Amino acid sequence: AGSYSYLVISTCDVSGDGKSGSCGFVWSASYADGAASARQWFPKAEGIDTRTVDGVSRLYFVSKERKRLLILNLASMTLEFSSTESGAFNRQPDQIKIIAGDSSGMVYFCEDGGSDCGGLYS
Repeated sequence: AGSYSYLVISTCDVSGDGKSGSCGFVWSASYADGAASARQWFPKAEGIDTRTVDGVSRLYFVSKERKRLLILNLASMTLEFSSTESGAFNRQPDQIKIIAGDSSGMVYFCEDGGSDCGGLYS
């Protein structure tokens, strides 16, 4: 039988408007700690994908409720997040997918939200 680890976000430096920031994180064996962190930082998470560039693995996912793209640097145990309410995402990306063989390409799917959603973008 395997074991589970839960993402727990720790100390954060958040922008004045709360729409972007950088944090530390740990993997915890405590379900309660992981659930509390998820409720605060990334409720309704979707679209998890990974990319390794120059030997550094990153995990990408979206919080639909908080309207955030979260990027975990798995080597440095740091996290960066930014708002999905403006710019290319236009409010509601549902899924993030890395383009195979492309070191910088990313596809995101929008099913609802802003005026430009309802499609597939890269």
